[in-house]
Order: sequence, then C-alpha cells, then structure tokens
Amino acid sequence: MVFFKVWQTASLYHLVHTAALVAAPITSHPNIYGSLLTAGILAFSGTCYTVAYLEDRKYSKLAPFGGFAFIGAWASLMF
Repeated sequence: MVFFKVWQTASLYHLVHTAALVAAPITSHPNIYGSLLTAGILAFSGTCYTVAYLEDRKYSKLAPFGGFAFIGAWASLMF
C-alpha cells in the first residue's frame, strides 16, 4: 500500500509539472524554466516510479535533487 502512494505522488507531480512545462515558451527564461522542470520530472517522478515499481527504497536518493529542480524552476519565474 505504501508503494501505491509513492506511485500516486509521482504521477501527480509528473502531471502538474508537465502541464506547467507547456507554459515554458511564454516565460522570460524558457530554457532555464523548461530545463529545470524536465530535470525535476526525471529526477523526482522517475525516482518515485522506480521505488514504487521495484518496491525498494534504496533507489530514492535522487528524489531530493528533483525537488530542488522543481523549486528552482518555480523560482526562475520571479526573475
């Protein structure tokens, strides 16, 4: 049951940030914003998908970097 929640979290973040990626061309720094969102999706959601699929938490070490990439992407909208 725990791994199902991890999968749900990964898919929610994947969905929300993919939808936000559609807006990248209209931002002031589209390359930075798009790159950080893509890195965040790959690192965070990808890691969570791997953890849920393999049911092994030892693969979760990359997820915080994905979270920081998400934060960086959203912060890049302020400048």
